[in-house]
Amino acid sequence: MPKNRELATRVWKEKIPEKRMNNMHRFLVKICEEAGPREAGSEAEHKAADITKEEFEKYCDKVEKEEFQLAPKGFLSFTFLSPLFVLIGIPIYWFYPVVSAVLAILAMLIFYMQFLRYTQFVDFLFPKKTSVNVIGEINPKKEWKQTLMFSAHLDSAYQFNFNLYMPRTFNYFLIGLPILLVIYIILSVSYFISSWIFSVPSTVFIYTGIGIAAIIVPMAAMLFFFKTNWAVMGANDNLSGIAILQGIGETLGNSKNLIPNHTKILLVGFGSEEAGLRGSKFWVKRHKTELEKKPFFFLNFDGIAKSDDIHVIHKEKTLRAKYNPNTVKLVVQSAKNVGIELPYRELPFGATDGSALIQGGFSNGASLEAMDIDKPEVKRWYHTINDTADVVEPEALELARKLAIEFITLVENKK
Repeated sequence: MPKNRELATRVWKEKIPEKRMNNMHRFLVKICEEAGPREAGSEAEHKAADITKEEFEKYCDKVEKEEFQLAPKGFLSFTFLSPLFVLIGIPIYWFYPVVSAVLAILAMLIFYMQFLRYTQFVDFLFPKKTSVNVIGEINPKKEWKQTLMFSAHLDSAYQFNFNLYMPRTFNYFLIGLPILLVIYIILSVSYFISSWIFSVPSTVFIYTGIGIAAIIVPMAAMLFFFKTNWAVMGANDNLSGIAILQGIGETLGNSKNLIPNHTKILLVGFGSEEAGLRGSKFWVKRHKTELEKKPFFFLNFDGIAKSDDIHVIHKEKTLRAKYNPNTVKLVVQSAKNVGIELPYRELPFGATDGSALIQGGFSNGASLEAMDIDKPEVKRWYHTINDTADVVEPEALELARKLAIEFITLVENKK
């Protein structure tokens, strides 16, 4: 029986009939076959960037690659560092409870800064690699007055073992462990104050500590197995988005009348999204000054799998990113114009590259998604070996392309 790491390199679980395929899906498969799983900063990610650049050059007036440095292992390092500090601190509780509390606080701080704020709080501890963004430009037919960017990310994620093996309880775990740690910290500080400062008998704290430690220790230890050290294929997340960029470029290249008069179109494949939005953050920082000179709009694609579940993300909870409601409405109107009912949805956890754009000062956009990661059946292929080419419906890619082309028209007429 193949091991999971071997299964991560498969392109298909069950091949889609050729008659259902379109050029976007074929391009997705091409990257799967020629690049494979694409860890941030890896040769495979660079290979995917080269394939994308070559494709963009067929349709764009200008195509560039921009490299940047990052520590790929840093972003999710809380899955190792946080439980490590907790487990070191647990035995100390009965001798120096305040030290145990400090270690638990440090564990939660690392989790908060790395995963809930997407900072590079502990990235300096890990080796650096080079990642890459690919940027294609399609010039307007007349004077350039504004910019519209379509984006997606090139890299793929490490496998989230919890998604594969415990999809129904994953969310409870992520909520339950931090709550238990907060209780544990309060208990430790109370133990220190009552027993070590005021010399109050500590029997209750000793036995309560045993009880809560019996729950926290196995839960914290499980975090060591949260993810793998190898990447999955990521056909849906997010070669589906890259495929849509190909489709937009192909459509504009073959139908020059669809190129707007005054709106420059950017097609951007970001690197290292799965490593903490590093590519999009780098891109915004590098291009912010020039982007601010003219109105800037964007539509980000991330996980376009199912044609009956396409929705627009108007808010991303983890990074508290809120898109401009007027632009979101424009995306919804674009969908309606091409026969798609596009519901609003908040992203419950994690973040897309759209969050990095908002943090950089650009809110005139939205992210498009076509999967519901709250569903256990979706979790079984989201960030797992099951994210193969057959997960992505060619029909979903086609709907997203139609929406994007209509969005170009509405943005052009908005100026």
